[in-house]
Amino acid sequence: MDEYPIIDLSHLLPAAQGLARLPADERIQRLRADRWIGYPRAVEALNRLEALYAWPNKQRMPNLLLVGPTNNGKSMIVEKFRRTHPASSDADQEHIPVLVVQMPSEPSVIRFYVALLAAMGAPLRPRPRLPEMEQLALALLRKVGVRMLVIDELHNVLAGNSVNRREFLNLLRFLGNELRIPLDYKGTSPTRPVGLPPGIKVPRLHC
Repeated sequence: MDEYPIIDLSHLLPAAQGLARLPADERIQRLRADRWIGYPRAVEALNRLEALYAWPNKQRMPNLLLVGPTNNGKSMIVEKFRRTHPASSDADQEHIPVLVVQMPSEPSVIRFYVALLAAMGAPLRPRPRLPEMEQLALALLRKVGVRMLVIDELHNVLAGNSVNRREFLNLLRFLGNELRIPLDYKGTSPTRPVGLPPGIKVPRLHC
């Protein structure tokens, strides 16, 4: 009896046959890697993101809120979209068409600007003042050519008091009006009632 018997893989697609013939450790690594599964609601959300990305610049841009329970595929949709429009750089210029920023654990304007600048790789001096951070963030967002800003974990806005929530929501309105780019918010179901900026479409994701 052969030590390595020949296995019939004709029931698999050619690409899958190649993967099935890999050594066991490589197959395990492939199985553990992220995979895009284009189920209908995910494709719909991705198409809406693409439509917003191509939206002509105007004073009031439409926005999008991806709503769904934890571990429901929202992050994979955003990652798939980001990979479709990857960052690039030339001799002296960085280009980041889609910038993804995670909402801090509480709705703090300063902490959000810190996260925003860090996502663009901007160095921060010790104890920066809010007006300086705001102007630096706006300048860099324009310089690197951000065409869509994705704010992850938006439900963290609920962790703050009413004053903090109002300040943060005013910040979102300010960014949308100032930059004239679509904002994509991603969060769990309780996010919607907190008073988000107008013009937001809300696709709900279901497994």
